[in-house]
Amino acid sequence: MYYFNENTNSMYEVNIPEGYYSLSDIRYLNKDKNKLWDPTGLFYDQDTGYLFIANYRSHNLLVCNCNINNDSLILDVQKEISYEGMQSPENVYVKNGVIAVADYDGNSLWVFDLFGNLLWSKEIKLAHGVAISDTSIYVTSLFDRTICRYSLAGEFIYQIGNEAYEGTESFMWPTSLDYSNGNIIVSDAHTGRIYIFDEDLKYNSSIGGIGPSDNTFNFPYCANYFNDAIYVADVFNNRVVVLNKRGQIKKILGKSIENIELDIMLQAYNNIPYTYGLTNEVESTFFNPYLSAQVINGYDSLIFYNENYYFQINCSDYACNQTIFDTQIPMLEQLYIIWIKKMEVDNKQFVIVGSPENTSQYYIYNATDNIFFINAEMATEPIWYVKNKWYCQKNIDSILSEKIHKADASTKIYMDLISNGYDRKQAYIEAFMDYYNNLYINCNQLIEPMSEETFRQWISSFFSSESGKKFWNEYSDNNVKISLLTDNYYKETQTVGTHLCECFFVKMFGQIN
Repeated sequence: MYYFNENTNSMYEVNIPEGYYSLSDIRYLNKDKNKLWDPTGLFYDQDTGYLFIANYRSHNLLVCNCNINNDSLILDVQKEISYEGMQSPENVYVKNGVIAVADYDGNSLWVFDLFGNLLWSKEIKLAHGVAISDTSIYVTSLFDRTICRYSLAGEFIYQIGNEAYEGTESFMWPTSLDYSNGNIIVSDAHTGRIYIFDEDLKYNSSIGGIGPSDNTFNFPYCANYFNDAIYVADVFNNRVVVLNKRGQIKKILGKSIENIELDIMLQAYNNIPYTYGLTNEVESTFFNPYLSAQVINGYDSLIFYNENYYFQINCSDYACNQTIFDTQIPMLEQLYIIWIKKMEVDNKQFVIVGSPENTSQYYIYNATDNIFFINAEMATEPIWYVKNKWYCQKNIDSILSEKIHKADASTKIYMDLISNGYDRKQAYIEAFMDYYNNLYINCNQLIEPMSEETFRQWISSFFSSESGKKFWNEYSDNNVKISLLTDNYYKETQTVGTHLCECFFVKMFGQIN
């Protein structure tokens, strides 16, 4: 949580309130897990002078006094508000003597009085954004991609929205709401658009879009009215953009970006939803020898399309927070726009899959040595691929070459083991276990190294389709059997739902005659 002083144009991190602890304190120092500090939503109520904080993983709200001391914001918790069944309060809004809470994992809208007494609640799947006008309460559903309007007494009034990439009442990921002077402002993180509606949820206008310039955004998770301006949290550009109400930039708190004039909002391709355009970097047969299709950069997926079929490879372990596999796969976060880049490093050919949203994770396939690995080490500048051009504030080849070289030692071990007669599955486990352990410990995803058995189980979790599980479970060092398993896998997995890592691992461990 941060505090920004407009007079000095300075930003400061807010200290954790006394008596509360970070996740690392609880994990490593055995502090009280019921006092976890995990703020995800804030609202300052001028009438009471309190700052209300949605404390996500502690399942409660914190009501705080705020004091400024030497350019530091000091929080003093006055009250905790919780209720049985409230799981993960994502956002909070206070007005007209009531507190409205969007409970994401609890799939609920909770409404309390200022003393913390529950007034009413409604089921809202994946509730996220919330706001209160003089007469109504508004809440977004990330599951349904809707905005619902209720009276202050809890009576349903109206609803707008559907899941789509374009349209005045269509949303992909409506994460925040705010209210001011008869207007409701909505931020859609995945399309990059900031929408303005009136109190009756009638469309007025929209601002922005997704893209690599000052005039576009990269995952704008929140937009709020303040001092007759709109403040947009442009997450993966690491900045706050201040707009006037016509959408013109007044100020950028953070770094400016090259002003590239592009109209690059998410577009449909032949009526396929959530697509971003064709890629010419690789052929469809690179992923599956039986696929003959156009390769399209999709939403959290790569899409393969021709006039006869539509085939999708997912790039994370869930689609919009709806887990599609039996076991969640570590470090594979949701991506909204996918790009593919083919490049040469040290006379070897590589194919890298990434996203401008997730600037720390890359799927890297060494096509020369037939080795696949993930790098999720450190965040870098967003990399964009737009209309057959690459955009980045730093040198793209340098960024990706550095990630590739992190696996050089493991690659050499793997190649040596193969030359000594190891089968590819066992060679990979022995060569890359230390690589992943170091990677995930350094980024605080692991407390202690995985054993070989744990690492083997972790790799097996990538095989999520039925044919993928069969490939992994029946794998042997018999080349004829491997060839048969590989051929059967590619024939049987031409359906929506295949995972990119599974595809690359089969490509690596398998064998095609």
